Amino acid sequence: MIGSEDGLLISDRNDWNDANAYRLGLTYDISPTTQLRFGYSYDRTGQEDEHFNTRVPDSDLHLFAIGVGQDFGQGWAVEAAYMYVRTEERKISSSIPCRQLGDEVNGSDAYDGKYNSSVNLLALEIRKSF
Repeated sequence: MIGSEDGLLISDRNDWNDANAYRLGLTYDISPTTQLRFGYSYDRTGQEDEHFNTRVPDSDLHLFAIGVGQDFGQGWAVEAAYMYVRTEERKISSSIPCRQLGDEVNGSDAYDGKYNSSVNLLALEIRKSF
């Protein structure tokens, strides 16, 4: 439960379903000590529109990654990577069933709109093995 409005309890239910993810990764050895890495992933959302919630605005994802690894010897190595994540646009409309107060599964029909986003991620690792 997330609260009440005029004495009515409002529930917060995401009703997640099983979903598939498809991933592909490639590594290319530039030299015995240097590697390039490439990756792509398509992750399907497990949340139907009827249970959409802006607190967890889930959507199908496309993830693109590139990275490089360098082994310097004597146990030292550096890894660097960049990932771009893009969500597929979701259009949410109050014409979706269950948009009446008390029946609304996530507490409000104020979620109406178009939802999309993108994220840029960077990673750097310096490693020493003993």
